[in-house]
Amino acid sequence: MAEHFQRVQEQWRSLPPVPRIILATLVTIILLWQLKPSAPVKPETDTSARVSIEYARPGTFAPELLLFGRIQSPASATLSASIAAEVSAIPVLAGSRVSQGQPLVTLDTREAQLALDQAQAALDRAEADRSATRNRYRSDQKALKLEQELTDLAKQDVARLEQLREGNMASQRQLDDARQALARQQLNLENRRLVVDNHRHDMQRLDAEVSRSTAARDQAALDLERSAVAAPFDGRITTVHVAPGERVRPGEPLVSLYADSGVEISAQIPQRHLPAVRRGLDNAGTLPGTLFLEGQQLPLTLKRLAGEVQAGQGGVDGLFHLDNPGLIPELGRPLELILSLPPQDNLVALPAPALHGLDRIYRVDSEQRLSAITVERAGEWRDAEGNRRLLVRGDIEPGMAIMTTQLPGAIDGQHVQPQGESETPLPAGQQPAAADAEPTAA
Repeated sequence: MAEHFQRVQEQWRSLPPVPRIILATLVTIILLWQLKPSAPVKPETDTSARVSIEYARPGTFAPELLLFGRIQSPASATLSASIAAEVSAIPVLAGSRVSQGQPLVTLDTREAQLALDQAQAALDRAEADRSATRNRYRSDQKALKLEQELTDLAKQDVARLEQLREGNMASQRQLDDARQALARQQLNLENRRLVVDNHRHDMQRLDAEVSRSTAARDQAALDLERSAVAAPFDGRITTVHVAPGERVRPGEPLVSLYADSGVEISAQIPQRHLPAVRRGLDNAGTLPGTLFLEGQQLPLTLKRLAGEVQAGQGGVDGLFHLDNPGLIPELGRPLELILSLPPQDNLVALPAPALHGLDRIYRVDSEQRLSAITVERAGEWRDAEGNRRLLVRGDIEPGMAIMTTQLPGAIDGQHVQPQGESETPLPAGQQPAAADAEPTAA
């Protein structure tokens, strides 16, 4: 053995330096490869998603709809100026509550008073013209009789002169003068008769002028009266559009207000819930609700549905009456409210993450695999702890294991690891069905 090692050593020394370096390197690499520590073997683990499940317990629930509405008033108005005038005073501010007849804006009345005086003068002139025409008519009637008498006398003169002319006792000139006088008198008679006949038309024209002047006078008086703008009803001021000293023209807005009695809350009810809402209104006449306002929960009542659907809406507006008349929110203020629907059978209360998409939940079978179930949303419900849950109906059997974890990309047949098993709650006072006494995974 020693001789063999000595012989290898001599052969090694006889090698040139470069081959010795290469061989040494190769030997070192082989030794390091053989002596390296082995990588730890990672144990196989289940990579399935961990999900929470609940065992379904269908029951009778009163669904609740979370709605968003706005305050609207049965009467709102923007009062405008009826005359051109300067604003004298504004005794109210935006947000003030006013009573019917209370002054809101006062306009300068000097120009309106001048217009009223002018309209009154025009009326007096029209009435004077009508009285003068009546007097002239009586005079024309008397003159007509006189004209008729003068005409008769002229005819008698012509007839007498014609007889004298036949006896050659009057000249032709005298006869011609008499005939001219008769013609002139007949013309005067016709003119007088025309004046008398036209009296009725003159009176109609003058009566119309008096009526027009009376209307102008009344309009001027109304404009003068409207120079003091008053509240048309009890309400609340929303906007004051002018300031004292500002000149306004007819039709320009002065102040806006709304009636604070009989205010309603308008909230859109989704299309899919309209049948249940209509049934509830038909059966009970009203439906209860709750308004969330400034940390308070106030009772509401759904009175009716709107008679018109606005373009682009996906439902119908419900009109709610606020049962607390002492609290009037601001007009147009967005509000959050809950509408309680009549109780419905065979509903299951699930947490919101259990719903995938709009109408799909997943059951977990005995092999811990997912199976999709199409459901219909019936509304929401609050449990004893105040937690909000979705109410759904569908092909859900008592004791069925429902996945309550939102799992993106969930598909049928996917393997999961159930954990956190619990039972879906039932409404207060309702006992579970016999099939739900010991729920098991379906």
